[in-house]
Parts: sequence; structure tokens; C-alpha cells
Amino acid sequence: MSTSNHSSDPLEEGKNSKSGIIWGGLLILFIIVLWLIYPFILGWISAEWPVNHLVQTGTTFGTFGDTYGALNTLFSGLAFGILILSLFLQGKELQAQRKELEAQRKEIKESNVIADKQREITEQQKDLNAQQFHNAQVQNFYNLFFRFLDEKKRKVEDLELTRESKARGNYVFEHFLKGALKPIQARFLYADHIASETAEEVELLFEDIISNGHSSSRNALLESEYFEYICFILRFIEEHKNLEITETAIKIFVSYQSINEMFCMFIISLEDEELQSYIKKYALLRKLNTYEGSNDHFMELIDKTVGAKAYTPESTLNKGR
Repeated sequence: MSTSNHSSDPLEEGKNSKSGIIWGGLLILFIIVLWLIYPFILGWISAEWPVNHLVQTGTTFGTFGDTYGALNTLFSGLAFGILILSLFLQGKELQAQRKELEAQRKEIKESNVIADKQREITEQQKDLNAQQFHNAQVQNFYNLFFRFLDEKKRKVEDLELTRESKARGNYVFEHFLKGALKPIQARFLYADHIASETAEEVELLFEDIISNGHSSSRNALLESEYFEYICFILRFIEEHKNLEITETAIKIFVSYQSINEMFCMFIISLEDEELQSYIKKYALLRKLNTYEGSNDHFMELIDKTVGAKAYTPESTLNKGR
């Protein structure tokens, strides 16, 4: 609508301007013609209606010349009329210019509104694309993550003491823990004695604890490289922390672990810095402190070496400080 009105205004203004020029030209032409024929008109008037019966030529033409004063007055009036006409046309032109400026301002304002809307739409599209890209990354992460967890489950099922033995899967973890517990109980008759022992004295037992565990489980965990694969999964989660789904992924990971597997993971972490760092950072033993059947010696050893970080993530502990 605004475009059609704006395009019709110049046509109307052109017509008004052209009409003013025509009338101005006609007025000037009329003045010139009047000036040319004025003497003849006066001569005709003098011939038809003699003034005081003057017959002297000089006197007649002197009087005749004086009559041009009336013509000058007429010209002055006409000039004044032309001035008024000029002012009128200028007023029309100024009014048209004001309308044009107002239309331009309105058009600029509308253009700014449209530009703002376009920027808003662009930002929304950008956010939508970013969200879609993020969702695709999350979907891809979970696709791989659950494949890794399925592979982890398969590795547990393939664990065996010997080919002839019926001890397979989770039972291998039990054998490992039985072997690992022996040097701890041999050194500490009661579990609460571990808390009063120095950290250096406790660390001296780490090698025997792990060695006895592997020996009791016939090195099944070593040969399958099971906990190396656990570190691989945790490393995969760590590398995708920018997706902001780390805590959810860790909860899923923990839910896929058995109690015996958690205890074994802790024992292995005594000499595996990477694994222990993940345990502390993500509280990977969080199910043990709520499990009623937990071994007291293992729990005291966890408290001595890892502390509260075994059950509560570092981020949560830092917020509470």
C-alpha cells in the first residue's frame, strides 16, 4: 500500500507544477500583449471620446504619456499577483517535499523493522542449527557409548579362570577379591586398624594385594585387559565433556557395574593413577557405601586411600566448600 501511494505522489506533483507554469506563461503573455496594445487602446479611446476637446498634438501626447502611469500600476499589481502565485507554487513544492521526506522516513523505519526481524530470524536459525548439531553429537555419543558398554558386558561374560573351570564372568571378580583380601587381613586383624595406620605403611601392601588378586583369578583380568578397556570408556566420556552430559553418562556407566567389579576396580586403581583419578573425579565407587554387604577391610582401605571422593564427585565436594 505504501509503495503505490508513494509512486502516485510524484505524478500529482508533476501535474500541479506543469499547470502552474502554463498559467504563469499565459499571465506574462497577457501582460506583454496588453503593454503592446495599450497605446492603441488609448488612441481609440481618445478618438471616440475626446478629452476636453484638446487638439494640440503635444498636449494630447503629453497627456497620453502620462496615462502609462496607470499601466505601471497595473504592472505592479500583476507583478504582485505573480509573486503570490510563485509563493503559492513554492508552498506546494515544499509541502510535496515534506510529504516525500515523511514517506522516506516511514520507509526507512519500516526497513529497520524488517531488518530487525531478519536479524532475529537469523539468530533463531543459528540457535536452532547449533541445537540440532549438538543433538546430533549427543546422539552419536550415546550410540558409541552403548556399543562400548555392550562390549564391556561381553568382556565380563568371557572372563574365565580356566577353560575347564565353571567360574566365569562375575565369579572371576569374586576370586580376585578373595586373593586381594588375604594380605590385608594378614596385616590388619581388624578393619578399623587400617585407619590408624600411616599412608606409607598401607602403600607397602598395594603390590601384594594386587598380585594376590591376579594370582587367585588366574590372571584373567590381566589377560583380558579388562580395566584397560574401562579406562578407554572413561576416557571417551572425558573427551566429550563439552556436550554437558558427563554426569548422565557416568551414572549409566556406574549402573552397568556390579559391586564386585567396583571393588576390583578400586584394587587395580591402587597402582593405576589414571583409573584412580577417574574414581576420584566421578565418584565411581558411589554404590559401595550404600551396599550393606560391603567388606569392612575394603571399605576402610577405600576411606584411607581415596576418601569421600570415592562416593561423591569432586565437583559436588568443591561446591560444598
